[in-house]
Amino acid sequence: MFLLDTGAWETSIDPKAASDVTKVMHDDSLHVQGLSGEVAHSFSADSVIFSFAKMEQRIAAVASFDTDKLSRGLGMEISGFLGARTLCLMTIHLDYRDGLVKFDYDPKYLNITIQGATAR
Repeated sequence: MFLLDTGAWETSIDPKAASDVTKVMHDDSLHVQGLSGEVAHSFSADSVIFSFAKMEQRIAAVASFDTDKLSRGLGMEISGFLGARTLCLMTIHLDYRDGLVKFDYDPKYLNITIQGATAR
């Protein structure tokens, strides 16, 4: 389960989920901060391919941090956060009644720029 994080540019992943698909390294130079403050221990996942909505996006050096506390609080395993870098490539449909999200990928958005950062 990934959370949609429209307030963050970067997509991130839990180190345990990342270690299933790539190499994960402790990264003291990476500073991750959210509404709850700065993350104490951050990691970098070598290269991750996110595949969904008929789209694949390879991201190198994905920010990685422990989501156990959040997972416990929500009562479900959270494997990471999909940031604007990934979400800007799609049209997102929200079905509030049934609690569903549908993503439509359109390759014409592959090279768009948001606040000076290009999604590729």
